[in-house]
Amino acid sequence: MGVDRNRRFDMSRKTFDKHLAELAAFTKIHGHARVPVRSCPLGLWLNNQRYYARNGKLKPERVHALRLLGVDLPDLTAKTPG
Repeated sequence: MGVDRNRRFDMSRKTFDKHLAELAAFTKIHGHARVPVRSCPLGLWLNNQRYYARNGKLKPERVHALRLLGVDLPDLTAKTPG
């Protein structure tokens, strides 16, 4: 008995889409996407998305969707001095 990877992927997509819709509603009400981390699950989810983006683990289409709502995410294509 194995894990159904397609189902897990689908649930992940549904979860992301659900939170993205919640974020869209938040930005419509508040005029910004700065959700307090400690006050609600949406803030924790958004904080996790920022973490994934910083570490290169957030899919480009998700980065794009979040940026369209005004979320400030790092530009990982920029070269850092080294």
